[in-house]
Amino acid sequence: MALQCGGGGGGGGGIAANLAKAKLSFCADGEDRLSALPYDLLVDILLRLVTTAEAARTSVLARRWRSLWALLPELRFHFGPDGHRIRELLDDPEAADLRRISVTTTEGSGPDSASASAWLPAAARRLAGGLVYHNMVPRSDGVEEDAGRGGGIELPCFEKATTIELRLGFLGLFLPSSGTFARRADLSLYRLQLHGPCELGEVVSWPRCPRLQKLRVCQSLGLDNLSIHSKSLPHIKLESICGLRQLTIVTPTLKQLEVSFSLLDDDPSVHISAPQLESLVWLDLHHPRSVHLGNLEQLGLLGSYFLVYGQHDNREPNHHSLRLLQRFQVLNTLVLWLIFQKAQSVCPFGCVCDQPTEWKTEKLTLTHLEEVVIIDMKGTDHEITLLKRLFNCAVNLKRFRLMYGSSTASKANEVHRKLLSFAMPETNVTLEELPG
Repeated sequence: MALQCGGGGGGGGGIAANLAKAKLSFCADGEDRLSALPYDLLVDILLRLVTTAEAARTSVLARRWRSLWALLPELRFHFGPDGHRIRELLDDPEAADLRRISVTTTEGSGPDSASASAWLPAAARRLAGGLVYHNMVPRSDGVEEDAGRGGGIELPCFEKATTIELRLGFLGLFLPSSGTFARRADLSLYRLQLHGPCELGEVVSWPRCPRLQKLRVCQSLGLDNLSIHSKSLPHIKLESICGLRQLTIVTPTLKQLEVSFSLLDDDPSVHISAPQLESLVWLDLHHPRSVHLGNLEQLGLLGSYFLVYGQHDNREPNHHSLRLLQRFQVLNTLVLWLIFQKAQSVCPFGCVCDQPTEWKTEKLTLTHLEEVVIIDMKGTDHEITLLKRLFNCAVNLKRFRLMYGSSTASKANEVHRKLLSFAMPETNVTLEELPG
């Protein structure tokens, strides 16, 4: 016997109606066969609905369904009910632990913006899995300018949670000053303003967070000093942290580190101690006197960036990237992001592409280079010249992949033909469309 719960639709009424029709089809002989199914199968049916509110509406089907939704191991609330109602639904002392809680709201940044603080303590008591809280605030509301002025969310200590993902629309966030996140393995913080007195580094470091596996902090305000000391953390991503001036990371287990567009101060203080680091993506300032990366003998992948097409004042950021690249003699994988400041097919006078000019004639040796991937290439004359030089220098190149997106689809075939014209016969040159 198979039961299909159809109707993505917009409202729970349509889904409940589909369930009612399904029930009638099973009850043609007067017997309620649908409600006679085992509880675990009925719960599995309700889990296929989009939100908990839709699951609750199925209570109209039969008496046995009235409290069935309360047994769900996952609760999902999207744009309702309010924070106090969510707390009532979570605050059942006899209810079992939950494996997932997902809440989506549209709260502003005023004094009434902290309704999530009403239900988060109850969620912390019951959650033994993942929390996702997404506050969707349009940029047109001026949230960035008014972030955290009069409102904020108090994050309790989730002792049993394994993952926490907060996307706050630049609401304020107050971190817990005590307690241990004993089971947490993944913490992701997006678009928020951090408030004291407790520092983020203190919360994510050992011993308060002894099992943290991934830390992501993206587009945050109010974080000028981040100091992480961990015995378990293998993955850290820091992106667009406005005002970050001091960064300290000491963890012997760190394998992957990404820091991008965060250290914009003229002279930041950075100290990294991660002897097992295998992958480093550094899209930020790098000066030897202020950025200390320590021993990186295990590093196999390095990511950096270059500004292309512009005037001479663009060379200073590129010098930061060059200083980083010059630290390493041998790498298995090099990833370069070429940042285009404006779309153009011809370089302006004094472009950095011609500084210095000997790059077109200097003898290079790339005997160990076996694979190259180019993503979303524009197809300018300088790019074609650079790739021609690359093919001439990489005598053992086995595979070249040109991946294009919608913005460069019109020129992709033309570029592909040019590459085939000067590639060696043993080099496999392929053209691939980027997914999505």
